[in-house]
Amino acid sequence: MWRAPASAADDARAGVARPQHLTPSPRLAPPPRERACLRETRRSLSRVRARSRRRLVGWAAYDSPVWKVYAVVAVAAGIAAHVAGLDFRWSVVAAVLAPALPAFLVGVLRGARTPAAREDPAVAKQAMTGTEFEDHVARIARSSGASVIMTAVTGDYGVDLVVGRRPNRLAIQCKRQSRPVGSGAVQEVVAGAVMHDCAHTMVVTNHDFTPAARRLAERHGCVLVGGAELTRLGSTIRRLVNAEPAR
Repeated sequence: MWRAPASAADDARAGVARPQHLTPSPRLAPPPRERACLRETRRSLSRVRARSRRRLVGWAAYDSPVWKVYAVVAVAAGIAAHVAGLDFRWSVVAAVLAPALPAFLVGVLRGARTPAAREDPAVAKQAMTGTEFEDHVARIARSSGASVIMTAVTGDYGVDLVVGRRPNRLAIQCKRQSRPVGSGAVQEVVAGAVMHDCAHTMVVTNHDFTPAARRLAERHGCVLVGGAELTRLGSTIRRLVNAEPAR
């Protein structure tokens, strides 16, 4: 009767010595140099797989519906140009440029609506010093048709500009700084307006105002013009200096 060969464990239990050539040898670790070669081989395979995946993703992008639309528009434009009487060279040029024409027109319209740095107060105010910001506000006030008196650097009682004529003179304090303007500026211009015989007060800044400054300005009727509202500064000044005097 046939019997399956005994394993090493069976031989050990039976006390039978197993021949040396039948005993499996333990797995030996490769030398350090071979281990380094194996690691480098694995890294190379990983880089090859990553490049292959990127190529597949790149080719999949060309299969997207957007590229299909571009291709259809290009072919239609080339055929239309050829039918219109253009030669083959100009038909190819029309086919190449037609898909890019909508994006070009959108870019032109966006550029036309975006003001330059000298036209945008939000950009221009960031590059100004305190004196330049004060001059900028004075130019806006003059462009609104009002006379402007620039007070002295010292002893101005917190008023930088006196705009308009009596009885609607406007006292303006200009604050060019990197943090919100506090209530101290409102207190100064309100107190200084009496010294300059002004009926209205205003604080203009390139930044914003603190809640305390807004509450105090509302109490004293002081007009606050922040950086985002500089585009309406001219109309605000015109409204104040041309207001009908109270009877």
